[in-house]
Amino acid sequence: SVRISYKGRRKAFQLDTPNKKAAAIKARDIYRNLVVNGWAGTTDQKSAVKTETTIGDVIRVFSEHTTASSKTSTEYIRLLRKVIASIKNLTGEKNRFDYVNGGSDKWHTKIDNVLLSDITAAKVNKWRLAFVKKRGTDPEKEKSAKISANTYITGCRSVFGAKVIDFLRAELDLPDKIAFDEVEKFP
Repeated sequence: SVRISYKGRRKAFQLDTPNKKAAAIKARDIYRNLVVNGWAGTTDQKSAVKTETTIGDVIRVFSEHTTASSKTSTEYIRLLRKVIASIKNLTGEKNRFDYVNGGSDKWHTKIDNVLLSDITAAKVNKWRLAFVKKRGTDPEKEKSAKISANTYITGCRSVFGAKVIDFLRAELDLPDKIAFDEVEKFP
């Protein structure tokens, strides 16, 4: 079993396995479900134990198997997290930049707990159009915003790129089509 304390409430969950690794995975999934859905969505243990792929799972496997340089892979992950946070309307406080006292870790955990299944091509496309629209109607700013949006899409696609997709599919439950691959970039 595992005892989880969240927002002033504490509860024990039965994990129904003697295997440490399997128990740890179930405990992690319960906690992620709790963070995303709150106590109301986590009280029934059967619905709490989910093995759906999260953005954090994708980032973990990508980081383990990428052949890109450390600087490049860190940039791809940063771009992915920024797009996911924007799509899910996740807002952070100034401490999200505080890597010394753990603020950035909490911010990353919040984004990493988003389910991959929640990110669809329609949502990515809506984000892409809103990103450009938010920059204004000035032709130069619009052109710059389109280039930036393309950069974000390219970075996100790279996390699911040809060199790591087989590892991702082997270790995680991925959809047949990746949302970022279905979205057209601006000309």
